[in-house]
Amino acid sequence: MRQSRFNSIKNNIETEIASIREALQKWSSYNESQDPITVSELAGTGMSYLAWKKRMDQRLFELSRALSRMEGENYGTCADCGEDIPIQRLEAVPDTVYCVGCMRHREG
Repeated sequence: MRQSRFNSIKNNIETEIASIREALQKWSSYNESQDPITVSELAGTGMSYLAWKKRMDQRLFELSRALSRMEGENYGTCADCGEDIPIQRLEAVPDTVYCVGCMRHREG
């Protein structure tokens, strides 16, 4: 993997983590100062704050794991077949651990 693309993926992950943490902090501060409300009341998503928070916590976990894998040697290697995951897939789904073929097989 070319170092510049690797660094770009890493920067994107770090930026997403920072954005999620900022959003969680804002919601936490807002919810502490207001009556309980749902995200759907503000954004029309139909998702409660607790469901949204759980989803964001899971995303943080997945992105943090991706950063950890980047520190080792297995980032970009499919966890099933051991082949390299194409850089385009890593750019689109930076926390993936499966190549497209193995992911299709798992979903099938």
